[in-house]
Amino acid sequence: MMRFRVVALALLFCCLWGCGGGGGGDGGDDTSISLSTSSITLDADLGSTSFASSTLTVNFRGAGVVVGTLPGQTMPTWLLSPVPENSTTTQVVFSVRAFAYSMPRGTYTTTLRFVTGREDQSHLKTADLTVTLRVNTPFNASVAAPLAFVQADGATSATAVGPSAIQIVGENLQWRATANQPWVGFGATSGTQAGNLTITANRQSLPLGVHTAQISIIDDRRNRTLTFPVTFEIRPARIALSASTFDYTVTPQTLATEFTRSLTVSDELNGTNAAKGVTWTATTGAPWLTLSSGAGSSASNQQLTVSLDSARLNVLPSGTYNTSITFNYQDSGGSARTAELPVTLNVRMPLARAASPYLLAPGAGATLRLRGQDIRDVDMSSLSVDGASAATLTRVDADSVTLQMPALGAGVYPIRFNTASGLTRSAARVVVQASNLGEGVIQSPNAKRLVLDEQRGRLIAIDRTQSQLESYRWNGATWAAEITLTIPEIADAVLTRNGEEVIVVARHAIYALDADDLSQPRTEVWALPSGQNRTASFNTIQLNELGVGLIAQTYHFAGLSGNTSILRFDSILRDAPTGFNFESLYEAQLAQSPTGRYLMVGEYGVSPPIAPWLYDSDDIATGLLGARTTPIQTGGSIAIQISHSETRILQSFAQVYNFSGQLLGRLPTGGYIQNFATLSPNGERAYRLVRTPSGSSLAVHDLTATPTPEYPEIDQVALPADVIQYNADIALYPGATLSVAAVMSRDGRYLFLAGPERIVVVDVN
Repeated sequence: MMRFRVVALALLFCCLWGCGGGGGGDGGDDTSISLSTSSITLDADLGSTSFASSTLTVNFRGAGVVVGTLPGQTMPTWLLSPVPENSTTTQVVFSVRAFAYSMPRGTYTTTLRFVTGREDQSHLKTADLTVTLRVNTPFNASVAAPLAFVQADGATSATAVGPSAIQIVGENLQWRATANQPWVGFGATSGTQAGNLTITANRQSLPLGVHTAQISIIDDRRNRTLTFPVTFEIRPARIALSASTFDYTVTPQTLATEFTRSLTVSDELNGTNAAKGVTWTATTGAPWLTLSSGAGSSASNQQLTVSLDSARLNVLPSGTYNTSITFNYQDSGGSARTAELPVTLNVRMPLARAASPYLLAPGAGATLRLRGQDIRDVDMSSLSVDGASAATLTRVDADSVTLQMPALGAGVYPIRFNTASGLTRSAARVVVQASNLGEGVIQSPNAKRLVLDEQRGRLIAIDRTQSQLESYRWNGATWAAEITLTIPEIADAVLTRNGEEVIVVARHAIYALDADDLSQPRTEVWALPSGQNRTASFNTIQLNELGVGLIAQTYHFAGLSGNTSILRFDSILRDAPTGFNFESLYEAQLAQSPTGRYLMVGEYGVSPPIAPWLYDSDDIATGLLGARTTPIQTGGSIAIQISHSETRILQSFAQVYNFSGQLLGRLPTGGYIQNFATLSPNGERAYRLVRTPSGSSLAVHDLTATPTPEYPEIDQVALPADVIQYNADIALYPGATLSVAAVMSRDGRYLFLAGPERIVVVDVN
């Protein structure tokens, strides 16, 4: 073997293989060279760490073979020096190799020149080889989602289920697909191109159940195999709904036609197989959403109308509400199943909740306060009072509007926001009605809680002992019995802020009565869920100016009293009452200012007693109850009262405070369980019950005078009859039940006083 150099070719590297002899002298052309191919293409995957290689056979006559680049060129970084694998005196087999690890995807080409000649470098012969490197996208296969097929029992057995797909990617491919179960089908079983390979499942004779298989995708060029699990569930048909969700948006511009949506209820067989269909029931999780039907069958398909309930939507505050339509059904296999359809409601509309006061005298103008929510400047042009076009409406803030009402005749004047859908967005109204009250005696035994309905000249008395609601109306001469309703475990009642209904609370339920006709069937607003057994008695209910109130619920056990839970209740929305995480209360009592601005919570019995809480609905930033303060630091309240003028608070029938918590003075006392007093509407008078063996009267105290420390007594008003026996206790235990109750007319003229013996109405003017 001999070796020589060929400088003129500018070789980057060379390999010379020779043999003995090689010809001599200058005569004749005895050298030659040829290649087994003029071009080689090498394929490598992007990022591959392996060599791409091919062999090249060089046949030659000469002293040996050298290889390099063309003159003026350099060897590319991706190409390695060709390596001779074996040789003879006339043939060399080279390994041509490329390394693509750092190369971007693409095609790269260069030329190698092979040279032979005599030992003296004469008679040179050349042959060129084009080398191409293709850096390819690697082979891979993937699925966007698990290959999980489902077929409803009852479908045609030969029907292929799917299709699903396996995505094959890469270049320079030679793939094939196989499966280990015959029910797996392929769109193609082999190929050389990337793309989606369709996968199907065919039931054939498979029984009900979940069947499994494995798919293999093999790339023969790279000798790489990828596997994918497949499941095929054959099951009884399930319910199928034409929508997956409903979204509503309601503004003042929304039309009523947009409140309704259509939903097709079918099954996975499209309702074509009655024997394999499902029977279903449907319910909604919110009162503002209604269905045209609550039950049906999927065979054949049934159209269900899903609607927003206009009455509920009319008073629903602005906000986002979420609920679901729940379908409970039984499939053809007998299994009970559930399907949910989410529903979202977005509301942006003003809401008028109540006018205060709502009751006016005929022929006299008045300034009212309209309370509501989300009232914006842009909404004011749509606000009106029916029948009172001369009313002046001035926005104060988002929850308050001032109404300057003209003198009006007797009648009902609804307040409304005019919307494109016809919703009034109001629970408020103004009633103009002359007062119709008078003095008298109502023979009705047992202690009572009283509700005065001045609009109708009616007094409502709640008899807890007999579980009765008694109604009396003034007929111009006497208080005549109107109607008596038996309501199990009734505890208290309150008139709604628009005077339309009477809200009744009982131990296990809350009801609404039509105030215009109490004989109409009562509406159950809320009932204690079945399975819950409470020993509590709803002591009282009070509503603030926005129609949101508190219910005091004291738990009794074995004849003893105990802790009180305070529940929040919205008389307009009528949702289930919700509890508070209050400090521990004992025998709690509630009070409201007659205008409704303030609610108050007091209690007695805890040591030390907790000071009363005052809720001011003028500040509803944290909720419709209003901001909570504790103006009076002295606890232990047998009862609390707030004057109509909202200037004075009467605690335990004896201490008189202002709203800054300052003790202004006292009333005479005869022992706390013997006391009873009430405030006049303007807060300037207090009426104290005085009992003697010869009869009862009301001592009138002047709260504008200077107390020393008691307020002076300026008058006595005789009662036409005793409401309670002379020595009977007024504060009863347990339950902080008071055996005497009082209400006053809004003008402060008539005082209604109820006790265990009877009810009396006196003119205190």
